[in-house]
Amino acid sequence: MAVRRARRRYTDVVQFMKEYNETLKQGGIFLPPESYRGKPEDVAPEIKLDLELPFVGRVGPIQAQVVHRAPDGGLGLRVNSYPTSVKKAFQQVFEAVDRMREYFVSSGDLIPREKVEEMIAEKVAALEAEVATRAPVPSAEQTAEDRRVSVIPNIEEMARAQSGSMANRSFRDMLLQLAVNKSRGLVVVQHGNGAIHYGFWDRGGPVGWRAEPLDESEVLGVLLYRSKQITKEQLEEALAYMSERQCRQGEAFIEMGLMTFPQLVMVLGKQVEYILQQVMKERDGEWSFYEMDRLPEQFLPPPLKVPAMLYRALARHASKLRPGQLMQSLHDQSSMYVNLATIATDMLDEFAFNESEKKLLEIIQGSPWRMSELFKVTPLNRTRIAQIIWAMAETGIVDFSSTEDRAQAIIRLRKRIMEKRRFVRSANFFQVLEVHWICLGREVTDSFARLQRDFDITGFDTALPEEMREDAEMISGYLKKAHGVLGNDGSRRAYRQKVIQPGTILQTAERLGQKGEVALMRKVYDEACVCFAKAVELDPENINYKKGLRKATAAAAAAAAEEATS
Repeated sequence: MAVRRARRRYTDVVQFMKEYNETLKQGGIFLPPESYRGKPEDVAPEIKLDLELPFVGRVGPIQAQVVHRAPDGGLGLRVNSYPTSVKKAFQQVFEAVDRMREYFVSSGDLIPREKVEEMIAEKVAALEAEVATRAPVPSAEQTAEDRRVSVIPNIEEMARAQSGSMANRSFRDMLLQLAVNKSRGLVVVQHGNGAIHYGFWDRGGPVGWRAEPLDESEVLGVLLYRSKQITKEQLEEALAYMSERQCRQGEAFIEMGLMTFPQLVMVLGKQVEYILQQVMKERDGEWSFYEMDRLPEQFLPPPLKVPAMLYRALARHASKLRPGQLMQSLHDQSSMYVNLATIATDMLDEFAFNESEKKLLEIIQGSPWRMSELFKVTPLNRTRIAQIIWAMAETGIVDFSSTEDRAQAIIRLRKRIMEKRRFVRSANFFQVLEVHWICLGREVTDSFARLQRDFDITGFDTALPEEMREDAEMISGYLKKAHGVLGNDGSRRAYRQKVIQPGTILQTAERLGQKGEVALMRKVYDEACVCFAKAVELDPENINYKKGLRKATAAAAAAAAEEATS
């Protein structure tokens, strides 16, 4: 009996996108042997084909013609026209991929191609303009004595401007300070094993490194070989060329035709960045910085933008922290004001922020906010905000203070009172305290304390009109009344039953319980604890939620203990 049906499965979105661009959009489909039942010779000339697409599932049928039969049983199909439903399914896959791309772009893990091309074009143009003013590269006929040589200054004859230990963050702070001051000089890192790195800084960033003794893993040719940009044979040929012509490795690559001059400048810049990253991982040793009027040699790469490199590395680290661990690290700053640090004011552009980071900075610069308030006024989720704030604080972009500028405080208080008085009389107690109706007791307490601080007019009453003082006192009265009800577990649950449909409460508790179970299976114990705690809050008689909470709490404690001992 002739085979007239088949199914092509695409389990990998990358595989689907590749095949779509290569064959599918031209109406060609390759059918592996496992896509149909029976023998290849039993497949009819025309078949009905179903596709299983990532994010979408099964679509079809598609009328297809067999145009090729491979020896291994694979079939080549031709589709004259895809049905409308299949075209829509393709579009759904593309839209899902676009959403993933947008997420990774907004999180800073991905840079759009057009942005990369723009950055490369700008960098090459700047390099060409800069190189045009420098001395020409020596010819191959010149002797080694006539060439540029790598000179390490005698630091014993130089005045040390700064020094510190690699064991703390003083090295990172020094790097930022050099960037701010556009400093020129020599950074010396003496490692615990006796090795020394000499970093040459120009206009605030490193332009070259030298090491004693030489570290082969940092040599340009080795880095290019390890990144598969050149072959082992090409590397060996370049070493022989260097020995014969008495030239540098980069010059050998150019003269051998392995790369152009702009490409050399770019890979040298990558080499500088790589070595700095390796040096920053060191925790055993000392560092020093020596100011210099001029560097002992000319370096091809432009100064590395250290602030952007530091921030991006810390942002990546923050994205790998567990949400609970991240929030705990910022706990002491939750009630403090977030301010743009003085050191970052004149160099924000150097950090190369993505759109979400820029939006958060605009909010911080626009008005004084406590960190806990940023979670409410920023259109980002709590974890993403915490990641950005943590990375910015570690980089020195923002700092924290317990008080705010008096003039700014008055502006904020007036604005806050005007916003709150508009709805406080008609709002329910959850809205008055600015908490979700699913809130736990501790969330009520925290929000009440925060709002009490927000509307505290002590010390400002003479600076506020009489009407505004009365509004502040009225708001404070409503806050206390709402807290009196919601601050107690029993009365909070009873009040919830009055303002929220009982069916909605139970359905929400069930969803939270299910979400907690999923979090337990994924071993995201902090999330599981929160889900089960809120499920118990909504349905305190349900024994399954209580068991789930005990299990999640025990698992979280065990995980924390294991992490502490590892």
